[in-house]
Amino acid sequence: MSLRNFTDEDLYNERSNSDKKKASSLDKELHLSSNRELYSSLNEPFLDNEALLNNIPLNKESSAQTWIIDNMQPFNVLKNDWFHDLLYEAELQYRFLGEDTFKQKITLLFLYEAIKRLQEDLAKDKEKNIRNNTKILENLLLNEEELTGIQELVDLLGPFVHVTTIIGGDYYPTFSMMLLLIKRLQEHLFRKETTLKHSIIRDVHDKIELSFRNRWDEPERRHNRRPKAPEMILLKAQRIKNDTIEDLGTRDDTIKDQNIRNNIQNTGSNIIED
Repeated sequence: MSLRNFTDEDLYNERSNSDKKKASSLDKELHLSSNRELYSSLNEPFLDNEALLNNIPLNKESSAQTWIIDNMQPFNVLKNDWFHDLLYEAELQYRFLGEDTFKQKITLLFLYEAIKRLQEDLAKDKEKNIRNNTKILENLLLNEEELTGIQELVDLLGPFVHVTTIIGGDYYPTFSMMLLLIKRLQEHLFRKETTLKHSIIRDVHDKIELSFRNRWDEPERRHNRRPKAPEMILLKAQRIKNDTIEDLGTRDDTIKDQNIRNNIQNTGSNIIED
């Protein structure tokens, strides 16, 4: 006899006398009180049972595997007594099938707890942000590995966004500032080297780190040096020299002092040579 053709009478006929005594009204009440939160939905074999189908408000236009509880508020039907009676009948079938179904019962318990928490969150969410975000995630259809990769990519590139904001914003990015930022990015890459799990994100990390090694040489030391590039230092020294000589040319009493003039020229030359 298949499970599809089982009725309540068949189930009780198959049980031993001791099992029938355990199925008394007292046992039923104790069972409901201890396992009232055990199930959140019914498995497919229960939906195939004609006796159970008669007690569930089904949408006739949907498939046999999809049953819709006719209630406006989600999952409020779990609080109804008739539903727990229905679960008790399902439990009788589980007992008859054997103890191997215990893991399935535990899975249903976890699912029920998840549904309860979801219902509480939905009740607090007045702007329906949770519902909208859930729809977006369902459309993405990302598995656990893909979600891990996205999270790691965001963590990896987050500091780069901060540096780009500084360089492209209202700040004036000097050479010394850039070297300090590069140093911090290198430290960030070094920390992430041992924590990344996704293979693609690790490849992205390695390519960025290789680019840093090829283009920057010990930035932690360079940022303490002169803040301007060597060519800018030369231009500034030449400009000081020319401006000083021009000022001296407009003053007759200073031009006559050739020693002062020579000293100024030598000073400018020394700056350029340095």
